[in-house]
Amino acid sequence: MFCQPFTHSTPSEPCIETDDNAPSYSGPVTIDLGFVSRTFSSLTSGGVGVAHHGGGSYMFKTSPQDDGATDRAYGAQMRITSFVGTHFYMGGDLEIADVEAAATSIALLPGPTPEMPNISQSGAFLLGGDVMLGYAGRATDRLELAAEMAAGVRTVGYSFDSTLGSDQSSSRVWGSSGMVEARARATYWVSPTMNVGAFVGHGFTDDGSVLGIAVGIASTPFGRG
Repeated sequence: MFCQPFTHSTPSEPCIETDDNAPSYSGPVTIDLGFVSRTFSSLTSGGVGVAHHGGGSYMFKTSPQDDGATDRAYGAQMRITSFVGTHFYMGGDLEIADVEAAATSIALLPGPTPEMPNISQSGAFLLGGDVMLGYAGRATDRLELAAEMAAGVRTVGYSFDSTLGSDQSSSRVWGSSGMVEARARATYWVSPTMNVGAFVGHGFTDDGSVLGIAVGIASTPFGRG
């Protein structure tokens, strides 16, 4: 039997009853939706874009203007986790965010005409995903603390506007990198199947940082089987 006290009035209730002979993992799922803010190293280094004007193509290369340039992203995250036993859990994140990109240097390559377009940076967005493994424990009957490690991929699409005479066009340069991140989370169970939480983390591959808040719904009480 696995008991999780939820009220201060009676330590033994409510109690999650499980069959002691059953496997410790029975497929509980928790889904969190939240807001995330992160910083990471610019991914424009070595990027190549193409601006199209009047049937001609003009290639350009991108790179950060400053060494150690950092992008900042604000967006949404969906997280799915499942406990394997009482304390260990595994899962994954999906993330989409708007990016405030660091200043980028643009180098035009020789084009089809002597006149060259004027190219400027106009915006960026992030797509990311990872898998994770974590350990969680109860600090109180409602508060849960956790530590986790995550590894995944981050892709950023950088947008550029191009003008040649009266002709205008837009193009995109893509940058991708792997990521490894350590995070700490705090989760407060509003009810046995609903929680609110916050998290912070540090990226090892790019010296980035992340923080966020989320609301979660569990398929079983407290996300356990």
